[in-house]
Amino acid sequence: MKQELFERAENFVQNGQAVSDAYFLEDSRMTRVSAAIFLEGNKRVETQEIKAMKELLAENTGIFSNFRGYVRLPIHCMLANTRDPEYTLKQAIDAYNVFKDYFTFRTYLPIASVRMAMEKNPAQFRSIAQRTKEIYKMLNKAHPFLTDESDELTCSILASTDLSVEEAVERTLEAYDTLKEYHFGILSSGDALFTIAQIIAASKKDIPFCVQKVNAIYQKAKEDHHRFDSGYQLSIIVALAILEEDIDSLLADIYDVDEYLSTQKHYGGLLGFSKPTRMTHAALIVASDRAKTFEGATVAIQATISAIILETIILASVVSTMSSTSSSGSK
Repeated sequence: MKQELFERAENFVQNGQAVSDAYFLEDSRMTRVSAAIFLEGNKRVETQEIKAMKELLAENTGIFSNFRGYVRLPIHCMLANTRDPEYTLKQAIDAYNVFKDYFTFRTYLPIASVRMAMEKNPAQFRSIAQRTKEIYKMLNKAHPFLTDESDELTCSILASTDLSVEEAVERTLEAYDTLKEYHFGILSSGDALFTIAQIIAASKKDIPFCVQKVNAIYQKAKEDHHRFDSGYQLSIIVALAILEEDIDSLLADIYDVDEYLSTQKHYGGLLGFSKPTRMTHAALIVASDRAKTFEGATVAIQATISAIILETIILASVVSTMSSTSSSGSK
């Protein structure tokens, strides 16, 4: 494995353990995808830094705040990955308060608010929030059964680009229709593909070419017996497709990182992550390494991490609901 990739993969593993140590009762899937946030900048984080962010949120938000809800762990990692967490959180709360003027349900919008605080001028907050709402409404009108609260996050990514509202919506609908022409596994439901379509739209890349490359990467890995996960995790292949690089070269590096991860805690054995999930993590590491030289790739990786966070929360909610129903039924 190339030295740069090895160091990045090693940091990812160490960061995953640091986040797990700070949240020893948290779902391991969430700790690892949250640790992926530190791939941007390739930072090595300590458990104490994560705990400090927990305290920072506790001091600045109410107990029922969405900042301390389902998305608390990725929020802590996002803040820990900034130079000035206190200032970033203050700006994020301001951005979130603007979003409150446009959205009733805001479970996932703290992530969008922190990202906006990190990247945008406060004078842009209202414009982006308004554009997010307009994009959301138009997508909901086109596909009411595919659009839900989770799409507020991906719509905010679209709203943060220089695409017009109409262009963002048109590109999303075109990407979704194009994605449906291919088969990406049984978990690639309409909801997942619709989210992925928004990520493709935000990349501003040629849609037919991008989707064709997504399919080519997915199928080539499958032929090589290194299957990618389907569903929301398929979004990582969008980040790879945006990289204007040879598919064989990309996959060779991903396979190297995947082999390294297979020797690490939580990635081997019957109780570890599945092989497709391990491939997703390997691809995140490789894509983040390449992103610094390709326009739009960093946005795609950020969106990919957001999509996987959404999937993890949704799955956790389903499991929690099933457990509650089972407990009630047994009484």
